[in-house]
Amino acid sequence: MPRLQSNVSALVASQLPDYIRGDYITYASGNSITYSGAIYNKFINFIEAYYKFLEKETGPTEILQNAFNYNDVDKTLKTANISILSSFFKQYTPDIPRDILSNKEFFIKHARDLYKTKGSERAFAFLFRALFDEDLSVFYPRDIIIKTSDGEWIQRKFLRVTSLVGDPYQLENRQITGKTSKATAIVNLVVKEQISSITVYEVEIDKNSVYGTFIPGEIISSNGIEVTSLPVISNINVLNRGRGYTANNTITITDIAGVKAAAEISSLSDTGQIKSISIIDNGINYTNSTTINVSSPTLTANGYAVLNANVLTVTSTTSHGLTKNSNVTLYFSGNSSSALNGLTTTRLVTDVIDSKKFKVNIIANDTNSNVTISYPNEATFSANIGAIGLSNGRWKSDKGKLSGTNRIEGPTPDKTNTDPIYYQVYSYVLRSALSTAEWRNTVISSIHPAGTEVFGEVLIDSILVSNVKTTGTSEIWDYFAITADKDIPPFSADMTTYSTSRFTGFPVTADHVFVKVATL
Repeated sequence: MPRLQSNVSALVASQLPDYIRGDYITYASGNSITYSGAIYNKFINFIEAYYKFLEKETGPTEILQNAFNYNDVDKTLKTANISILSSFFKQYTPDIPRDILSNKEFFIKHARDLYKTKGSERAFAFLFRALFDEDLSVFYPRDIIIKTSDGEWIQRKFLRVTSLVGDPYQLENRQITGKTSKATAIVNLVVKEQISSITVYEVEIDKNSVYGTFIPGEIISSNGIEVTSLPVISNINVLNRGRGYTANNTITITDIAGVKAAAEISSLSDTGQIKSISIIDNGINYTNSTTINVSSPTLTANGYAVLNANVLTVTSTTSHGLTKNSNVTLYFSGNSSSALNGLTTTRLVTDVIDSKKFKVNIIANDTNSNVTISYPNEATFSANIGAIGLSNGRWKSDKGKLSGTNRIEGPTPDKTNTDPIYYQVYSYVLRSALSTAEWRNTVISSIHPAGTEVFGEVLIDSILVSNVKTTGTSEIWDYFAITADKDIPPFSADMTTYSTSRFTGFPVTADHVFVKVATL
């Protein structure tokens, strides 16, 4: 399609003034006029040549007629000799190479989006796809740097219900309302399970969306769907901590109707006092007559006892944890001549001298003896029955823990040059199939956020066989990792094997290498 819609040069002969044309008319018939004369022809040729010069491609007339097209990246001039696209690149993306693989018009039109999202994963992905037709992922070392109090504790809130009307699964992502309590909550997930002979739906709710208190046994509804809430054990209170318990002591929950509830000791003092109980399963159909018991204490302490004037002073080798008027069980041994030898008795503590010494009263002749201190089963508990259960909590990830995946902030291990620092808050890693040298300068000059450090990791997805050899000695790697997708001795499927020392002789430039191994 011609770029000029009208040519002024074609109109020159007919647009000259009459007093000039009249001197050279030789024939006129209607709109057809014939001129003659050498001077006239030269003059006409001169004027036409001038306008044709203005009308040539990229000439003033052509530019004026196509001003809007030149401004449109899709319609601008693109020929083998002349391309306005280079001007667009120079104007809008001076840091981007001209030999990009993607559609250049598309790239120019989205250049603004690229710079607006500078430093984001979206910008990196767009740049790599446009320049190299390669995908990449972004990794942040800060995610595996150990930080104090960085762990996230997760506990689910849920209702256990039975179906009345409609499909309980349709409650997901909806707000539910208690008919009696008027309590509301947003449902995240519904899971069906069989408890004893009862079909139960566990309705997980967003703990931040709960308003009011749901009541056990009430009808809960949403958009025509109705369910009935079941009574569960919401939590267990420790009324008397007792002494001498360990984590191996078992908790027993009994009720005339309730089933499936289970709990365990979750926290103890140094002397075996129960500080808290964790619910493993909240069960269903529990009542206010629920009883909770713990197996007998097994923790003991050794000591030495001296009886004088019916007052027995006991010195323990470890902290006894007793208080005045608490009960303690004593077993005497090691002195065959003592009247107390072989005796087991439970006594009331009359006085506590310090953390290792206490007194009890015993009527007997003065004597001394070795003593084993144990404790009676005195811990007591109560259960709160409600409609909402709270799951046994867990850590969402290993963040904040000492583990094989977490790192201390600082340089990479085995690095002789500590600058730049890989494990820091302000570093990021671009992982792709390209060597770092191919993209580093472009990224740094275009979308790299100031104040951060960029690293490269090469992801090599290739087929390696036993006779494959690599060459090159210029690169030094911190480690080399191979992941096999099937058993390839000495490698095992789904297992990543790491080198135990620096790896040399692999001809790729990057900070780390991950190799996926497959077989032909």
